[in-house]
Amino acid sequence: MVLERRNGKIDSDSQIIAWLSDIPGDFTAERPSSCSHSITSRPSRPPSPTRKRRRRPASSDSGGLPAYTSTDTHPNNALRSPPASSRSMSDDAGREPRTPRSKRQKVATANEDQDNNNGRGAIVGGDDGDIEGEEPTPRVRKAPSLAVSSLSHKAPSGTSSIASGTSSPTKQFEGIALKDDGIEKKTLQKGVSGVPDALNKLLDALEDVADGYGIISTADKAQFEAWAATDPTFPKLRDAMFDDNPHGLPSTPPLDAVLNIAAWARRCSESNAHEDTWNTYVHFPVLCLAAYETQLRPQLMNVDMCTHADVIREYHHLPIPSKRVDFVLHCRPASCAADDPERAASHAIDKVRGGRPLLSINHTDLQGLNDAPICTSIETKRQHRASDAAELQIGVWHAAQWKMLEQMAAPRLGGLDGCAFLPGVIIAGHDWFFVATTRKGEKTILWHDFLLGSSKSVIGLYKIIRGLQYLIRDGLTRYWPWFKRTILDLDLPSSSAD
Repeated sequence: MVLERRNGKIDSDSQIIAWLSDIPGDFTAERPSSCSHSITSRPSRPPSPTRKRRRRPASSDSGGLPAYTSTDTHPNNALRSPPASSRSMSDDAGREPRTPRSKRQKVATANEDQDNNNGRGAIVGGDDGDIEGEEPTPRVRKAPSLAVSSLSHKAPSGTSSIASGTSSPTKQFEGIALKDDGIEKKTLQKGVSGVPDALNKLLDALEDVADGYGIISTADKAQFEAWAATDPTFPKLRDAMFDDNPHGLPSTPPLDAVLNIAAWARRCSESNAHEDTWNTYVHFPVLCLAAYETQLRPQLMNVDMCTHADVIREYHHLPIPSKRVDFVLHCRPASCAADDPERAASHAIDKVRGGRPLLSINHTDLQGLNDAPICTSIETKRQHRASDAAELQIGVWHAAQWKMLEQMAAPRLGGLDGCAFLPGVIIAGHDWFFVATTRKGEKTILWHDFLLGSSKSVIGLYKIIRGLQYLIRDGLTRYWPWFKRTILDLDLPSSSAD
């Protein structure tokens, strides 16, 4: 069959006429002499009565020609005789062809959607639930390219799994530890190489707390002895547990408040409660007792929940998804009493954060923390076996905080040299662990595995509360004065918690 070509394309009328000349006359009488449809020019063969045909919409690379296909995959099965139907081919001439989407197109589209969703001011990738945010701006779909479709063949599987956050926390730690600006884990122990003097000093006090020394105010001793005499489950009391508020720490909370938290901790453990339940009925009340004693009052150091706080994009530099924490202890001068000299620092904070990403003085832009420098970060898990994930979260969170402080610290005032460490707490089930990070060059060192206490018992809760009071004191007497001098360029008197 000879077909004519016009302007490089097969003339559709010539094609139709040539095809019609090969079929019986009684059949041609039922068909028009010309047709507006164009048909592909591959040789035809008689259809098999056992094969079903379906119409496939025109694809973008078929030149707009409708194609007929069979359910089989024979390479020559491109053009068949029209189906024995009363409907003419011209009935479909008015239909608008649709371009089918191949699997490769769908993959590329999904990748574009993910990129659009991540185009926010903060890095997304926390692992504690969905992230609330605006819908991405609709964009024109891009055609798939070889470069996009072949990415999976170029990236090693280990690297891609670490970058996507699908590998285990242990594997992610191994990956980022190899980077010059990554995170390395070390066991926290007093006096070991790399632990700064300021951290050793804090560890001295926390070791006493962990051993049960001076964890309860002496004024409450009689009440404890009376309770222990009537409750056989009450832990054994020792004289060394009582002290008159060492190092100027505030009084410890009343016994009935701690007994109530102990009961909630027991219920959460026995019912395998969700992390949110632990946070609501155990963790936050403990933090409030340590920070405010029995009631909220105007003061510099405060505690806030921050489960939806994302790291600002400019401060996240690691090849793994960003992380969040659950609580922070922070200094907010604006919440101080009107006659407190610390209140003047709030104006300096506003001046500095006016030139920072997302107008925040921190490495996160969560409302309520934009003007309150974070001192101590706290990550919670309901089970002890999730402590590796918690360490990864607080390590990535602290690495971003160090990155921010490095950008903000004035070199003429010593830069980061005066900030020996950043403190943190990891809560895994009943157990509360003290952690800290230091800097070695551009690398973040995570010091971990120092047990403060356990919420399994009343005495364990008093250890936790006293340990938190020491962390609050450290923030007020070490971190906050350094922050004012080096970040805010101020020289205001420090808090009176000496």
